[in-house]
Amino acid sequence: EKHVNLLHIESRKSKRRNSEFEIFVDCDINREQLNDIFHLLKSHTNVLSVNLPDNFTLKED
Repeated sequence: EKHVNLLHIESRKSKRRNSEFEIFVDCDINREQLNDIFHLLKSHTNVLSVNLPDNFTLKED
């Protein structure tokens, strides 16, 4: 739907809480797409943490 090129994805049970999962995604994406997906994920998750390259920033609401 968002036309993002996923390079790698993996998931595992959270080390912090047994009832949660951590999902790691490496993708080829532009800033606008990343902002859209970031806000979409934020509305559907309890915790969202994003590690970006130094030259990449997100717009927060």
